[in-house]
Amino acid sequence: MRNLYKRMDVFRCSQDGHDHFENAVSVYHVLRERRCYPEGCIYFQWRCRHPLRGKGCPQGFQHVGRRCGSCPHFYDEKILRAPRLLLAPEEYQGFLKELRVFEEWLKGLLLGDISVWGTINSVKLWFKEVIRPHGSRVAFFGFLLNFSEAYFDLVHWKDFCYVTISKGLQAAYRFRKGDRVSFRAQMRLDRGRPVLHRVRAVEVEAQGEGECWTESKALLAQRLGTSFPDQPDRCLACEKGALLDVIDETGASGQRDRRLFCLEGILDPRLCPIYGEAELAMERCRMEEA
Repeated sequence: MRNLYKRMDVFRCSQDGHDHFENAVSVYHVLRERRCYPEGCIYFQWRCRHPLRGKGCPQGFQHVGRRCGSCPHFYDEKILRAPRLLLAPEEYQGFLKELRVFEEWLKGLLLGDISVWGTINSVKLWFKEVIRPHGSRVAFFGFLLNFSEAYFDLVHWKDFCYVTISKGLQAAYRFRKGDRVSFRAQMRLDRGRPVLHRVRAVEVEAQGEGECWTESKALLAQRLGTSFPDQPDRCLACEKGALLDVIDETGASGQRDRRLFCLEGILDPRLCPIYGEAELAMERCRMEEA
């Protein structure tokens, strides 16, 4: 079983917010979160009529934002965008049937405890940042175990899943990359991705050789770390990169977002020495093969 919610080869969307992902959008985003196919969705883009834009703003702002609402130069531009279907009509109908079967199976897993078995792909730190009018703060919540595949009640899940565990559970079992484990847990969905929580009845069948995170190491990384507004692929794959859940409470809706948190404190991913060393090693390999 694979995660059909995360298929990126079904739709494309030209909305500005998807530029960073080459306009690729997931099935979950289009059909379950936004529900914007085939009718499309309407959104409003903030604009400024001031002839000098940022240079002549009476408030001194460089960009149009929520604080510009009372300005006479501010206006909203109404935009309608609809995702583009990449599959042929008959392929899409077949996909929808497959999706219904997938959702029925997934619904059964969300009802109670399930048995899980697999090998840990990575152990990441779990951070959250809450933005309030008076400032923001990054808090350390625990740890995230990542599996590239696993078994859910004996069904082979051939895709990524995550497990949230407490600081105490990590201290007790010292999970690391390569550990083969089994446990019972409950499942919830986070933007179409299964996340296991309330872990119990843990058994470590074989121990790996990866790094073991402790709470003291995590708190040090929290003080030194920096966040990026986007999620570079090379940083997501790096052991020093962690996802940061961001909750913006300055607005009425409490907007949620995700950023990349670099545990090494690198300010610009393009200047990362870890990535540079990996590129040099790959270049040496290519030269040796030639």
